[in-house]
Amino acid sequence: MDLICLKKSMNIIDINSFSSINNSKEYFLDTNVLYWYVYPRYGLTKKSVEYQAKPYYDFVDRLVSDGNPLCTSVYNISELLNIIEK
Repeated sequence: MDLICLKKSMNIIDINSFSSINNSKEYFLDTNVLYWYVYPRYGLTKKSVEYQAKPYYDFVDRLVSDGNPLCTSVYNISELLNIIEK
Protein backbone atom coordinates (compact mmCIF):
# COMPACT_ATOMS: atom_id res chain seq x y z
CA MET A 1 0.00 0.00 0.00
CA ASP A 2 1.39 3.37 -0.99
CA LEU A 3 0.98 6.28 1.34
CA ILE A 4 0.38 9.60 -0.31
CA CYS A 5 1.05 12.71 1.75
CA LEU A 6 -0.58 15.92 0.72
CA LYS A 7 1.17 19.00 1.94
CA LYS A 8 -0.89 22.14 2.27
CA SER A 9 0.63 25.48 2.96
CA MET A 10 -0.77 26.92 6.18
CA ASN A 11 -0.77 30.63 6.78
CA ILE A 12 -0.40 31.85 10.32
CA ILE A 13 -2.39 35.01 10.84
CA ASP A 14 -1.78 37.56 13.57
CA ILE A 15 -5.29 38.15 14.89
CA ASN A 16 -4.24 41.50 16.34
CA SER A 17 -3.80 43.01 12.88
CA PHE A 18 -6.20 40.82 10.88
CA SER A 19 -8.65 42.40 8.47
CA SER A 20 -11.18 40.31 6.54
CA ILE A 21 -11.33 41.20 2.86
CA ASN A 22 -13.83 38.50 1.94
CA ASN A 23 -16.94 38.65 4.13
CA SER A 24 -18.37 35.45 2.65
CA LYS A 25 -15.41 33.37 3.86
CA GLU A 26 -16.30 31.05 6.73
CA TYR A 27 -14.08 30.92 9.80
CA PHE A 28 -13.90 27.84 11.98
CA LEU A 29 -13.41 28.78 15.63
CA ASP A 30 -11.42 26.24 17.60
CA THR A 31 -11.80 25.56 21.30
CA ASN A 32 -9.13 28.06 22.36
CA VAL A 33 -10.86 30.90 20.53
CA LEU A 34 -14.23 29.87 21.94
CA TYR A 35 -12.78 29.69 25.45
CA TRP A 36 -11.13 33.09 25.40
CA TYR A 37 -14.09 34.69 23.65
CA VAL A 38 -16.90 33.25 25.76
CA TYR A 39 -15.80 32.11 29.19
CA PRO A 40 -13.47 34.84 30.60
CA ARG A 41 -16.01 37.58 29.94
CA TYR A 42 -17.31 36.74 33.39
CA GLY A 43 -13.94 37.41 35.02
CA LEU A 44 -12.72 40.59 33.36
CA THR A 45 -11.89 42.23 36.67
CA LYS A 46 -8.42 40.65 36.50
CA LYS A 47 -5.99 42.47 34.21
CA SER A 48 -4.26 39.22 33.20
CA VAL A 49 -7.53 37.77 31.93
CA GLU A 50 -8.33 40.93 29.99
CA TYR A 51 -4.83 40.95 28.47
CA GLN A 52 -5.18 37.34 27.30
CA ALA A 53 -8.79 37.54 26.14
CA LYS A 54 -8.95 40.95 24.43
CA PRO A 55 -7.33 39.86 21.13
CA TYR A 56 -9.94 37.09 20.82
CA TYR A 57 -12.82 39.48 21.57
CA ASP A 58 -11.57 41.91 18.96
CA PHE A 59 -10.93 39.21 16.35
CA VAL A 60 -14.32 37.50 16.64
CA ASP A 61 -16.16 40.83 16.94
CA ARG A 62 -14.41 42.01 13.76
CA LEU A 63 -15.46 38.85 11.89
CA VAL A 64 -19.05 39.26 13.06
CA SER A 65 -19.20 42.96 12.16
CA ASP A 66 -17.72 42.18 8.71
CA GLY A 67 -20.44 39.58 8.16
CA ASN A 68 -18.23 36.49 8.07
CA PRO A 69 -20.01 33.21 8.89
CA LEU A 70 -18.57 31.54 12.02
CA CYS A 71 -18.43 27.77 12.45
CA THR A 72 -17.46 25.31 15.13
CA SER A 73 -18.19 21.67 15.86
CA VAL A 74 -19.99 19.72 18.53
CA TYR A 75 -16.57 18.39 19.55
CA ASN A 76 -15.28 21.90 20.21
CA ILE A 77 -18.37 22.76 22.24
CA SER A 78 -17.98 19.55 24.24
CA GLU A 79 -14.29 20.28 24.87
CA LEU A 80 -15.11 23.87 25.89
CA LEU A 81 -17.73 22.72 28.40
CA ASN A 82 -15.30 20.16 29.79
CA ILE A 83 -12.63 22.85 30.30
CA ILE A 84 -15.08 25.22 31.97
CA GLU A 85 -16.41 22.48 34.20
CA LYS A 86 -12.97 21.81 35.70
